[in-house]
Amino acid sequence: MQKGLQKLVDSLELELLAEDRFTGIGNFDSGGRIYGGLLLAQAVTAAQKTAGEGRQMHSVHACFLSMGDVDAPVEYAVQRLRDGRSYCSRYVEARQQQRTIFTATLSFQLPEGGPEYQAPMPDVQGPENLQPESEFIGDFVSASPFDWPMEMRYVDPMDM
Repeated sequence: MQKGLQKLVDSLELELLAEDRFTGIGNFDSGGRIYGGLLLAQAVTAAQKTAGEGRQMHSVHACFLSMGDVDAPVEYAVQRLRDGRSYCSRYVEARQQQRTIFTATLSFQLPEGGPEYQAPMPDVQGPENLQPESEFIGDFVSASPFDWPMEMRYVDPMDM
């Protein structure tokens, strides 16, 4: 697995502190602050661990309240708002150094059938036949010191 992707996967491994309480760490590749997407991903992970087998996230409402510190752990407290037969709701509060930096309300549901809407897949080359973004922008943009967790390959790359 690519080094940056492994770091991302590892950042979602939360430590269980007590029932419905978890702790996570910041991403050190984010320029000295915790990236908001990481807070959201860790909060979803914490809530999912309490939602029950087979339930999938149905909706989320998130509030980014204060900047996080990469040098301090983030504690996630999950409150079980409702546990129904097919839906459940969770409230997650992320705290660091006695202050709330993030909150989220999430809903999970058991899968159920229904109408599906999806545009047909366009007829394009596979990724193995496309040039990585890092190759065609390397002459114009300096290399990043961070290990990004994904590689971009465009069907119609920008003309640099």
